[in-house]
Amino acid sequence: MMLKELVMKVDFDSLLPYLEKWENRHLDNIYAFREAYDILRGMEPDRDYRGKATVTTSILSFIVSHVRR
Repeated sequence: MMLKELVMKVDFDSLLPYLEKWENRHLDNIYAFREAYDILRGMEPDRDYRGKATVTTSILSFIVSHVRR
């Protein structure tokens, strides 16, 4: 599965509880999280890319756990 496919399966409202719990110091800038999320969803993967991309973050774990439900 591509990261793009994973991100497209979770809407921003589903991420809000996680952000409220783990990023509560930055909730006054929630618009920045939304903007980054919208940019990520709007990006198109390079299907010809043959390198390795590693994404490590706890929010990715949150997304994966919600996709598996």
